[in-house]
Amino acid sequence: MPFQLKDIMQDWLLGQPVDYEAEDIVNGFNDVERIMGTGWLESAFRQTRGLAVSIQIIELGRTLKEIEGIPKGSNLISKIKTYYPCTMRHGNTKSARAKLDSTAFQSSDELHELAHALTVAKFVAYFRRHSLEIELEPELLIRTERRHPDFRIRHDGIWVYVEVVCPDLSEEARNIYKTLGRIADMNKKMRMDRVAEVYLFKDPTGTEIDHIIDKCTLMAESNLQPQECIFKNTAQIFTNPWNQERLPTFPPAIEEKRPILVFVDLQTKNEGGIAHGKRCVVKMPFLDERAQRILSEKSRQLSRDYPGLIIVNVSNAAGGLKRWPELIKRRLQPNLNRRISAVLVTESSISGRSMKTKNTLIEHPNPIHQLPRDLATIITS
Repeated sequence: MPFQLKDIMQDWLLGQPVDYEAEDIVNGFNDVERIMGTGWLESAFRQTRGLAVSIQIIELGRTLKEIEGIPKGSNLISKIKTYYPCTMRHGNTKSARAKLDSTAFQSSDELHELAHALTVAKFVAYFRRHSLEIELEPELLIRTERRHPDFRIRHDGIWVYVEVVCPDLSEEARNIYKTLGRIADMNKKMRMDRVAEVYLFKDPTGTEIDHIIDKCTLMAESNLQPQECIFKNTAQIFTNPWNQERLPTFPPAIEEKRPILVFVDLQTKNEGGIAHGKRCVVKMPFLDERAQRILSEKSRQLSRDYPGLIIVNVSNAAGGLKRWPELIKRRLQPNLNRRISAVLVTESSISGRSMKTKNTLIEHPNPIHQLPRDLATIITS
């Protein structure tokens, strides 16, 4: 039985509004159900409901509708169908900013495969909406080796070969998050109505972590607030009374230009109609240096005879769109990575009541083949 708007609003959106037309909402749900099979939505999302899940479904329906009719499109749909439920088993690495069990930071090949398949599908659908011819997994003969880039786009008679990569949290970042989570776990020991913030200057040893926890909990116990200290050149610690209206963020003692990894443990309770809470925030700077390896590996999949585009989805990578374009631009030098005509750095997230995507296109200053101008305009539009 097809989905009706009132049922989607009640059973999936739980009454929350979204920034989509009614027709798009209904079509999104029904296209997913039709293409993935009856019952797939219930299997993939189980009892999870709400704004975020519903937006994912609407966007997925729009994407699947575009790719279902193209050659090899069924293979891509099958990958998404296989891996999508894994988000319910493993959680999303982006949610590391909230309190999660440490298993959420374990490496997951399933999550990576899902992110890759969804990114390929999303951009294939986007180019299809611009009436461009698309071929999935075309075969290329590079010297004596057969390669299969993710897809190619035909524009004004010119094929542009595209490789997609979705860096997630690196092993180093995962280990840092485990450290942040261990420190943030002291929130269990802290008294209610306290806010603690720990800014790490370096990756602490196990002993240093124990000392930071002891010092922070001792500071939080004091009736004299706020308190601040720099602890043995390892961390800067702040404690403050809980303020429901305005939870403070404190300035670090050292100006830091690197991206900051953040772990938050928040607990609240209601007593007599008055909300009380406590919060522990742990931060540490981290710079992801995988850009060169990614470009080197993916450029091998591209031909020297045609333009090549690499799409880097940094939605789950530390630093995101704020940092990765700079890392990539450094490595597109006149005599390096010349098979790459351009790199599109993209980041998607649910913002407000819809899915937002931000893109930055970085063109190589001296490529073997320039990216067609009109195609570059489509990519950045």
